[in-house]
Amino acid sequence: MKRSWLKPIIAGNGKLTGQLDQYYTEVTAALRGVEDLLIFGPGEAKVELKNHLDQAHLGEKFMAVETSDKMTDKQIAAKIRDYFNK
Repeated sequence: MKRSWLKPIIAGNGKLTGQLDQYYTEVTAALRGVEDLLIFGPGEAKVELKNHLDQAHLGEKFMAVETSDKMTDKQIAAKIRDYFNK
């Protein structure tokens, strides 16, 4: 499978560029004003989002970032329920 669509999104040095940077900017704007946030999942996207939120000075007090493997819908619901019922 040819992945030429990745080229405009991620530069060779790994920095966010183009469409992905715009996506994180829009997500960051949508998250302004939230009181608590849990970001989890496999891969690096959660870290990239956290970095973008940190650059916007959001989330220093209310954000948790956790690595997790592939999960079923029930596992996701349980993880969220456990986190927010602490």
